[in-house]
Amino acid sequence: MTTAHLPQSYYHVGMVVPDLEAAIDRYSEVFGVTFTEPAYTISPYLEDNGRVFTNFRQRQALSQTREPYFELIEATGAGIFGPHNVGRILYYACWEDDMPRRMALLKEQNIGIESVVRMDADSAPIAIITAPDLFGTRIEYADVSTRAYTEEWIRTGKLP
Repeated sequence: MTTAHLPQSYYHVGMVVPDLEAAIDRYSEVFGVTFTEPAYTISPYLEDNGRVFTNFRQRQALSQTREPYFELIEATGAGIFGPHNVGRILYYACWEDDMPRRMALLKEQNIGIESVVRMDADSAPIAIITAPDLFGTRIEYADVSTRAYTEEWIRTGKLP
């Protein structure tokens, strides 16, 4: 049995939106916050509900506030980031310092894995998104190796 390991406190809330610019405008108006420039990010190897996508592109923006950030993700495709997930919180995201351990722990706890991002088919995950097994809630575990990159994007407003 894998030893329990608490993730760091969550650092953002991910939401799928139908129109990224409209969502940025609305969230900025309602919450009085600014956002990064919308940018395309690439998931080199995305496993999504049994399907595999290479170089999956998604367009998103992050609030330039303090944690927890808003992550607005423009709806794309038929997978986890598709339009069927618009209108709700998709996940709460936590930093994780040991992705293989986290994956093993989730499997031991019978928590479903909906999506995994890797650099290639054989590498450790850089992101894991659980199924909505915790009373409808998904958790994204993001490898701490991506933290500096993410924080630089938030700080400058431009994708590094």
